[in-house]
Amino acid sequence: MYDYTGVPSYMWEGIRNYVNQRIAPGSFLRAVLENNFKDVVGYADENNLRCLPQWAVLLRWQIPSACQGSPEKVKAWLKG
Repeated sequence: MYDYTGVPSYMWEGIRNYVNQRIAPGSFLRAVLENNFKDVVGYADENNLRCLPQWAVLLRWQIPSACQGSPEKVKAWLKG
C-alpha cells in the first residue's frame, strides 16, 4: 500500500488505477510519471502546482520505478 497523502486527494484514484491496474492517467499525471516538467507545469491546477515538491517525494519513494521516469517506461507499463 502506498502513501499518497502529500498530493491532492482527488489525484489518489488516478495514481492507484495507474499503478495497480495499468489504467492510462490524465494529462497532468502522465506528465508527472513521464518526468516531463514543462507539461507538468502546463497541465497542473493550482493545488498540484503547490504540491510539486510532494509529487517529487511521491515519485522517489512511493511509485515503483518500473512504471515512471520516462515516456518509454510509462508506455511499457500501460502495455503490461
